[in-house]
Amino acid sequence: MVGSGGGAPGAPPPPPRPVSRPRARAELTPAWLTDALRPALTGRVSDVRLADPGAGIAVTSRVGRLLLDIDGDPAFPRSIVAKVLNPAWTHGDDLHRRESSCSRI
Repeated sequence: MVGSGGGAPGAPPPPPRPVSRPRARAELTPAWLTDALRPALTGRVSDVRLADPGAGIAVTSRVGRLLLDIDGDPAFPRSIVAKVLNPAWTHGDDLHRRESSCSRI
């Protein structure tokens, strides 16, 4: 779950918005990233590429740097790090629950 953003300095952040959790790299689409990165992203993600396919493969997850093409938000970073479940691993329903709760943007 991602999607919390900042407000006025010193103000508590708004509550996170529920966003579906991708279960594979293929689910990190431009539309999903646009939704997940709001409100920090004011434009839209028009394309996404994996920087180093094959790098960052672990037992239970895969980590990779995504290169983003963004329309309408020149100040937003053009690369981010993403972590998804390793589809070759059998996961319990809450394997990454605690980790994802502290990995919000």
